[in-house]
Amino acid sequence: MKKKMMAMMLALFMIISMVQIIPAKAATGNSMNNAISASTEQTYSGTLNSSTQKKYYKFTLSSSGEASLIAKATLYNIKYGVYDSNGNQLWDGSYYSDNTTGMSSIDEKLDLTSGTYYLVVDGEGYKGNYNFKISFKSAGETFKETGNGNNNSMWTANTISFGNTYKGQIAINDEKDFYKFVMPSSGRLKLNAYAKIYRVNYNIYDENGNSVWDQGLYKDDVTGQSALNEDIDLTKGTYYLAVNASYDTTGTYSFKTSFQSAGESFTESGNGTNNSLQNANSISIGSKYTGQIAENDEKDIYKLTLNTSKKLTLNYSSRLGDTEMYIYNRDGKVVWNKYNSKDDKSGLNIIKEQISLSAGTYYFVVDKTWSSTGPYTFGFYQYTSISSASITLGSQRYVYDGYAKKPKVTVKYKSKVLKNGKDYTVSYSSNKYVGTAKVKITGKGSFNGSKTQTFVIVPKATKIKKLKGQKNGFIIQIVPQKTQTTAYEMQCSTNSKFKNASRYVISNKYKKVSIRTLKRKKKYYVRIRTYKTKGKWNYLSSWSPVKTVKTK
Repeated sequence: MKKKMMAMMLALFMIISMVQIIPAKAATGNSMNNAISASTEQTYSGTLNSSTQKKYYKFTLSSSGEASLIAKATLYNIKYGVYDSNGNQLWDGSYYSDNTTGMSSIDEKLDLTSGTYYLVVDGEGYKGNYNFKISFKSAGETFKETGNGNNNSMWTANTISFGNTYKGQIAINDEKDFYKFVMPSSGRLKLNAYAKIYRVNYNIYDENGNSVWDQGLYKDDVTGQSALNEDIDLTKGTYYLAVNASYDTTGTYSFKTSFQSAGESFTESGNGTNNSLQNANSISIGSKYTGQIAENDEKDIYKLTLNTSKKLTLNYSSRLGDTEMYIYNRDGKVVWNKYNSKDDKSGLNIIKEQISLSAGTYYFVVDKTWSSTGPYTFGFYQYTSISSASITLGSQRYVYDGYAKKPKVTVKYKSKVLKNGKDYTVSYSSNKYVGTAKVKITGKGSFNGSKTQTFVIVPKATKIKKLKGQKNGFIIQIVPQKTQTTAYEMQCSTNSKFKNASRYVISNKYKKVSIRTLKRKKKYYVRIRTYKTKGKWNYLSSWSPVKTVKTK
């Protein structure tokens, strides 16, 4: 019996010992390690008291986007917190219950990258019930990001192409995004961007990390977004576009870039390659050159060498708001300077100026003024006045028909036929109605000055409808022609060559006129024409066909 009792006690001791070495199973949701899995768009509820003061929930976002936390609680004070998978707190908020309803409610929108997160519900020592739901809206990012972001530096920037639209998000755990693009030549980058962020900043850096352009925008209260439409002039090279937000704000954005080459005559990269006298590009008289003032290239220098003294014409054109240009001699002394602004009506910044230079080497400098950037063209041309050229018009006489007349113009300098648009331009004036019209030829390129030629526009002719002889004369019926006509001039003569002809002026209000001042029984040759008086000149039409009549 004693042995049996001993055996039972030993067995009981072993059972008790085994119970003591098995750890108690932790309650679900009391830590990140055993957090309750929560799905989006599902409602979860719980109770907090002295024994359960916190609850942990684990949720996963398949892409970056906006997670909306919608929660209600009957606790006097409740605190919510969101942590990443490494236990770093990303957001928290503490809320008191309303005195009337006895409840607190929230609808908090949190922008997060894709990944796993933990929601902690903390009663702060108070008792009560709660429920919540996490809704999710994807940001639709072009490049998927996780954790604290994947493109947060120049080294990890995503490569983008011109002409494509890209979408991104600034999140609580992703403060900036970098994008890499390449300018194949110097030119204009057009950046169109929209952001639903309170304050968004755009920066462009060169490959050395130097900021070359930046812009910050606030969200519009009406549209709920900011809009950017910017032209940015840059040299050839690799650049980085950075998007970030101010004041800890988050949200989505989209952007699109396009490119237009400046067509530079001398390709530049980096901060410019012709920014000093030593690196100036050589140019020649009579050639047209294209350059660009960029955000990262503030001046261009060109070298011009003259063997003899010359009187040159500088032709410069751009759309830059302001331009300042210099000419230095080889000793670095300024021998010419010009500041010019864009014309408000035409939108063009044009300089056409004559400059006299003696033999030697010179440096022409186009300098950035204020914030003006963009392409420009220029050329130095040896001065020749277009007035020394011969000008021939396709016709010197036209008949009025209600349309403007533009005779063909041929311009020759010595034996060379000049080209319209290259060497000169043509403009017409007073070239629609009867009178003296003008053609103005203005020199262009290596030609300066202007020269004017004239031609005439005459009224349309009329003709004799009928002639009938009468005593000492005849009756003439005229085909009416009153347009751009002052009166008719009629001639009659017994000679077919109209020698010693009689002349009559007939008002154009008459269709039939009686003439009784001629010799009897004579054969007369008759013709008529129109004319218009302008100032002291009469502009005459051609004569009508000749008709004959015999007086009685």
